[in-house]
Amino acid sequence: MIFKATLGSAQQLSSITPCAYPNVHDRAHCGILDPQLDHGLICDPDNVISMSEAHLVDTFLQRVYNERKHKCICNKSKGLNCWYKFGFAFLREIFPVDGAVSDLYGRDHCPMNRSLVQLAQYQPEHLTKADSIYEYAHNFARIVRERWDFSSCGEDILILVVLQRPAQLVPDSLPDSSQHQGASSNRLPVIFVSYGSQVVERFGSAEGFHAMPYSLEPLQRIVDEENERLQNGYPLQR
Repeated sequence: MIFKATLGSAQQLSSITPCAYPNVHDRAHCGILDPQLDHGLICDPDNVISMSEAHLVDTFLQRVYNERKHKCICNKSKGLNCWYKFGFAFLREIFPVDGAVSDLYGRDHCPMNRSLVQLAQYQPEHLTKADSIYEYAHNFARIVRERWDFSSCGEDILILVVLQRPAQLVPDSLPDSSQHQGASSNRLPVIFVSYGSQVVERFGSAEGFHAMPYSLEPLQRIVDEENERLQNGYPLQR
């Protein structure tokens, strides 16, 4: 069964496939034009956050990096920051489409199929389920992280922030869930995280929404708690 999706101005290819999402070093396409943020790992092609908010994220990260600059993760680390590296990718919406993500896609292979924009109007039934949306978004985050290639030894953590949570991820138990599902402007933000190999090795043995290792659970619990706050109306910018 095929469902027709209503697309707004966010039906950009980068909202459908991570292969079209800008590389973090492409500052113009990432929407980060302030030279003071050139060293940061922030990409916001949809202008989800303001420059002042991007500066807040960058300032927080630089403070964390400075506090942990001697706690190196990789052997023979060089540079000012040798702790875990955090990248932030922002999207207004995400549109799951068959063939847009794959376990085979990553740093070395990620085809960009522009015809996916037309396919985004129709969602197969299996991509309308909450679990499928989670898997799609986590795979999306993984592919972006691998394409950015910003780690020295797999110490990278990619945080994907989607401003308008897919309707399938809004619980029916919410008092105004029908409003959320009926109007994309009312949807709530949601966060997905992808961990590099060194993070997984140190905290667990596998990565994935359905295969979260026990020792990675504290990290996932933090993400889940933050998503619950966002779902309950807490602002993304706080």
